[in-house]
Amino acid sequence: MGKRLDNWLIILANELNKPRKFAWGIEDCCLFSANIIKSITNIDIAKKYRGKYKTKIGAFRLIKRFGYNNLIECIDTEIKKHGFERVNINMAQKGDVVTKKIDNDEIVGIMLDDVGVFLQNDKYVYTKRIELNLAWGIR
Repeated sequence: MGKRLDNWLIILANELNKPRKFAWGIEDCCLFSANIIKSITNIDIAKKYRGKYKTKIGAFRLIKRFGYNNLIECIDTEIKKHGFERVNINMAQKGDVVTKKIDNDEIVGIMLDDVGVFLQNDKYVYTKRIELNLAWGIR
């Protein structure tokens, strides 16, 4: 199943140095995280979602169409299909997928040392571990 490439730390650093522009269906919070996973593992966990929606509502309709009740159920299932498992947020390591709540929404990002990095409004936002909710080990 899935595992990180040997030079994943260098790849991750390079990926997080790239400027990014938020766009639904291309580089939203989920696809940002999926793009990072793809770059450090060569596994595209979001292949069937890419370019299939252009709005937040469209994203959630697509999730429902694939049979999921919500974003977390979708992420959990799609990540596990590749052998990655959910881990306790306190055990999340650099390169793992994490979530945090904003208003009533859960958003997805990537764990760094002791912060999660999220793509919001064309910039990276960093959130302390204590404010993160869920994690999946990408190892």
